[in-house]
Order: sequence, then structure tokens, then C-alpha cells
Amino acid sequence: FNVPYGPTHVSALDSPSPIKLARIHKHLKKINKPAVKSMERDGDIIDCVPIDKQPALDHPLLKDHKIQPKNYTVMRRDLQEYWRQVEHCPEGTVPIRRTTVEDVLRAKSLSHFGKKMKKPNMPFVGNPNYKQSKINNQGHEYAVVYASDSNPQYYGARAIINLWDPYVQVSPEFSLSQLWVIAGSFQGSDLNTIEVGWQSDGYNKTGCYNLVCSGFVQTNNQIIIGGPIAPISTYDGDQFEITLTVWKDPKTGDWWLGWGSNTVTVGYWPSKLYTHLSAYSTFVEYGGEIVDARANGQHTQTQMGSGHFPAEGYRKASYFRNVELVNSANTLYSPPSLSPLVTDANCYDIAVSSNTDWGTYFYYGGPGRNPNLFVAVVCKETTHASALNAANTMGVSPQKLERIQKYLEKINKPAVKSIKSPDGDIIDCVLMDKQLALDDPLLKNHKIQWPASRSDDAGNQQPRNGATRRALQAWNVVDNCPDGTVSVRRTTVEDVLRAGSLSRFGKKNYAFAGVGQQAYGTKTIVNVWNPSVRNNSEFSLSQLWLAAGTYGLPQERTAWITTLLKLDGRICANKQPSSPRRTDSPSIDDPNTGDWWLIYDNIAVGYWPSAIFTHLKSYATSVQWGGEIVNTLGSGQRTTTQMGSGQFAKEGYQKASYFRNVEVINTTSYLVPPQSVYTSATYPNCYDIQTSSSDPSW
Repeated sequence: FNVPYGPTHVSALDSPSPIKLARIHKHLKKINKPAVKSMERDGDIIDCVPIDKQPALDHPLLKDHKIQPKNYTVMRRDLQEYWRQVEHCPEGTVPIRRTTVEDVLRAKSLSHFGKKMKKPNMPFVGNPNYKQSKINNQGHEYAVVYASDSNPQYYGARAIINLWDPYVQVSPEFSLSQLWVIAGSFQGSDLNTIEVGWQSDGYNKTGCYNLVCSGFVQTNNQIIIGGPIAPISTYDGDQFEITLTVWKDPKTGDWWLGWGSNTVTVGYWPSKLYTHLSAYSTFVEYGGEIVDARANGQHTQTQMGSGHFPAEGYRKASYFRNVELVNSANTLYSPPSLSPLVTDANCYDIAVSSNTDWGTYFYYGGPGRNPNLFVAVVCKETTHASALNAANTMGVSPQKLERIQKYLEKINKPAVKSIKSPDGDIIDCVLMDKQLALDDPLLKNHKIQWPASRSDDAGNQQPRNGATRRALQAWNVVDNCPDGTVSVRRTTVEDVLRAGSLSRFGKKNYAFAGVGQQAYGTKTIVNVWNPSVRNNSEFSLSQLWLAAGTYGLPQERTAWITTLLKLDGRICANKQPSSPRRTDSPSIDDPNTGDWWLIYDNIAVGYWPSAIFTHLKSYATSVQWGGEIVNTLGSGQRTTTQMGSGQFAKEGYQKASYFRNVEVINTTSYLVPPQSVYTSATYPNCYDIQTSSSDPSW
């Protein structure tokens, strides 16, 4: 069955020579059988052919074949074929889409028409080379699951398949979703296969599909093999499905095709067509397949399924549900186990699960090479070229560059999806349980937490005159990460090179100003600016600090900073629970678990597990708010790097940068004003600070 498509005419294709056109017409006269009645709909011509004159019976093995009686039941009308919305064929006939000259011209040649692109030999699934053979499958890529019983004998398969219209980049590529019923040795031509599902390729039949090949005997006068079906699913919208069943008739040995939840019989493949499948199937597979023609030497943009990765879930990713097998007693049963097989997880993936309603199910698919979504393979190539340029400019040795790249492979985790931000950053959507935080040895077997709910009894205040708006992250304008993942900015070679050395990367020196009191969190609203920074070795930041422990000797300070800002110590949860009382960007201690939570705009972003701290296990003894810059100039020279807005504090609102509504969280989890704030400015001639509490709204 095919998704809807726009009709293609001869004028849109290469004009064939008169000789070639004559050969095509001769072939069409052979395969297009005389019709009792013909109908036209959306560019298709549907011929009602007498059941005993259909193309299937041209097969030499079906000479004198007696057509088996159909087991017809009422078809569920959740999906309809376009032409059936007008009328249907009379009893005693079967509907066959008429093959046209345009159909044949889309194939490379008349001999290629109706033939699926050849696959290399595939060993039996038990063979350790099976997966590698799929990966090297001459342009075919898969995201599938296969039944993996210890004694594989299958007499059919069934699934409810989500219906989409994936983008196909060029001919002869295709994108299909189907189930495979297979038997044979997987060597040479010694293989029998039945493939049933839906395909998107604009009717470019790149296989021995539908009724182009003789052999499939149709018995139903209302369903057309190879006809377009509608409606189709929409992203985050209505979802449509088809239910397909293939099973072996225990009496005749024929393999039947059923449509719909009531298993309307469409037709069958006679057992005499097969050698191995005449007994049973030894291998059943479900999922998606595409062909990558490597146009212009690049991976195809042809989509699989919905064109979205499995992690996005229902209404976004395509799925198979209620996946079942048929046993020797002609009874449906859930597969005891399904093994996934993905040939290129950067482009297409699969995720298997089960529940009461959907039974065994899986989401699958992906975007292929999408110019807006940067999969790992593409991004690695881009980063590598960029890294070489940066390394050459900064005089970095090849040995150092190799160490940096090895380090980046460790900290940049595989992404379900990647997004290029307008500011040049690449944001990786990493599975929540695969994020870098869980590499910390103290977090082995850590169970990801969700924050305790808290009350919110006040809204956001607006200061004085002028517009004050919440700041957004630039990458959110382009896209968002799917549920079940967290957004992580990809670290680059250039990031590490700016630190001066790999050992210093991610480390900072601090100057503090704030309060010294027992605190279980803090909240503040921070004014956002874009200060000028003199060079890549310097930075300018505005932030808050929570501290506990001894702070005096250099070695104690280093240990405290490493504990507080451990590089792999923050876990992103990305839920939206209730926030603490009157909060916008607080860091709070969870009284139930002792974890320290980060909240942005009433959204719990993630937490630092209490397990990674020594002194902060109980509470913070010091809280600071303010700005910091790094000056890399020596001999007492001052840098031109700005702090905040780049203006002095006395210039006030709309000119100087500010922190407002500064509060701390006490032992009862309430926000209270800080006790006696002190200030400290290391170079007041360059950067200074002023505090006030005269405005009640601030």
C-alpha cells in the first residue's frame, strides 16, 4: 500500500525513443488485463478484472491453480483507499491499478521495472555476521526488530502500523515500513520472503511489489494492492493506522494477507511458489527500511517513519504496536523477545517496549541527513575541520589535538537529535540516563530524582519604568529536545583551547561578595547583558555562589571549588513541578533527599546530588551574588573586558546591570531577605558594586 502522491506524466520524464516506447506498450498489454469495468480517481485508473484472469495466474507454477475461497468479513473503515470512496468492483472481479508508461519509465529499464534493489547475501540471524551484513547492505538502511526465539518456527505475523508520508529525496530511493516473513539459508537466491506494509516513493516501485509480479492471488473486490491510502498521520496531530496480518493456512499451506482489525482477507501467496516457506517461517522482522543513493556523495535526507527519532514518542515518532506472531495452532501470541537492529543510529533508530494496551510495541525512524538537525557523523566532520583551523592558528601540536579530541569523545555523549543554534552552538539532545553527570563514580547506580512540590504565593514583580522581559535561550527559537532527553551544549576543541590546557578546562578562580549565614538555597532575578570580552582566554560572568566548608588556605579553596562546581556533577531532570515560594532562578536544597536543585523561571532544570558533596550535604554557610571577569594581562595592566553592562553601578536602571529580589531559603524552606549583605570589589576603579533595599518591588 502506498501513501498519496502527485501524478507524474511522460512530459515530466525523459522522452523515450519510439523503439523503447513500443517495447513498454507491449509489456503493458501483457500485464494490464482486460477489465469488466474501469474507474478513475486522483490520477489512478482502477480496472475490475475477472478473478480468474488476474496477473497472478500468469506464474508458471500456478498453471491450473484453483483459487481458494475467501474468508470475508466486514472491513473496519478507519482508513480508506482513495478510489473506494467513489465505488467498488463487482463480485467476481478484483481491483487492479492499471500500470502506465510513466510507471515503467521511472525504473532504470524495462527489465528493472517491478524489481526491488538487490541486496547482498544475508546470513541467518544466528550467524555473528548478520548485523554486519545489514550494515554493509549496499545502500539499504534499517531500523528493525526481529523475533529471536530459541526454536524459531513462525506461521505468521501481525502488527498495527502507524501511517506517515516520509520525505524521499531522489529516485530510486524509497522509504517503507513493513513486516518480513522469511525462510531459507540467507545465502545466494536460497531465500523466500513475504514483505507487507506501506511505502513512500512516489510510485517508484523499487521491488517486486504488488501485482506487477505474478504470484499473489487477490480474492477481495474492495481493496487494491498498491493503491494509495488516506488519511495519514500528522506531527503532534491525529494518528492513523493500518492493521496487517500474514498467516499460513494450516489446511492448504497458502500464506494469506489480512487487512484491518477484523482481518479482512485480501488474497494469498500459494504455497507452491515457495520452497522453504512451504513449511513455516524461521525469521520474522518488523520495522523500517530506506535506500540511500548517496546523492552528491552525502547521506540521503530520505526520512524513515515520521522523520523523527523514537525518543519523541506518540504523535511524533512512527510506531508499530500490538506486534504478534502466529504459532502452529494458528493462534496469535506476543513474541517472547524482540531484538533491535539499527544500521545507522545517527540517522534512524528504534526503541522497543510493552504495556497492557499496546502489547509489544516500538517507535522507530529518523530524519536521515537533515540540514537543520545535525547528526553526530556530520557534526564530527564539521568539528574536526574547525578544530584543525583553530589548532593551526594557536600553534597546537597534533599530539595535543589528539588528546583533546579523545577527551571530547568521552564528555560529548551520543545524541538522539542535535540542533544548531543561531549563535553557532550545537545543542545535543542526550538521553536522560546517558548524560555526563552519571559518569561520576559517586553516582554509580544513581536513581534520577524529581523535586518535591512547593507552594508559590507570589508572581513576578515588574521594576520601575521601562520594559523588563524574561530572557530566552537562542537555540529554543530553532527547536526543542524531545521528552526523555536533556539539552547539552556540545563542547568543542575551541572551548578547550581557550582554557590554555586540558587540565585547566572548566576550572575558574573566584572573588566573592555576599552574606555569611546558614542557607538552604537562594533566589535572585539577574539582568542579562552581552559584555565585551578582550580575547578568548578571558571571560565575564554574572552568577550566584553557594558555599560550605573551610575557605582559607589555597589547597582548601581548590578542594572546595572542585566539590561545588564538579564538571560532571549536575543532573538535568527537565520537569516542570511547582517551585519554591516566590522564585525565579533559585538554587534550593531538597529537604527530602538533600540534593541541591537549580530552578530557572519556575522550571526545575536539574540538581547536584548530595552524594558529590562533603560540607554542602547539610546547608550552605556562605552565599554570594555578583560578577567576575578574568584578566590575562600581566605587570599590573588592566583588561578592557567588561563586567555586567560595562557601566558603573551608579548609573542605575537601564544602564548598569543588576541583581534584584535577592533572597535566601531558610530551614523551613521559605524565602527571606539576606542578613547584612556585604560588598567586595577587587578593583573599584574598574568594576564596582552598590546595594540597596529602598524599593519594595525590588
